Amino acid sequence: MDLKFTEEQTLLRDMVRSMAEDHSTTAVVRAMEHDDIGIPTELWQQMKETGLLGIMLPEEYGGIGLNMQDCAHIYEQLGRGLAPGPHFVSSVVSVAAITKAGSEAQKSELLPLIG
Repeated sequence: MDLKFTEEQTLLRDMVRSMAEDHSTTAVVRAMEHDDIGIPTELWQQMKETGLLGIMLPEEYGGIGLNMQDCAHIYEQLGRGLAPGPHFVSSVVSVAAITKAGSEAQKSELLPLIG
């Protein structure tokens, strides 16, 4: 298995790193401890706009259909910035559960809502 970054993975890593640096500063992370929602709105909005909420979502359901190696690069950068939020649960775990166990009707209804 080749673990070198592809050009696309490098661009993805740099984009996520920049987003985390811009929207997940120490002050933002500390503020989220006492926030009712606990998610930086600007970060979540930018993740939505760039397609990062649909990272594991198959393209036919509106996602970008990345693999786990790509996701590892994303989560390395989100972790580096201590970015708070339910991204992994909603964008990876939920997508995997619905994709593997959901009926076609459930997939058609639920998966587009995630990405």
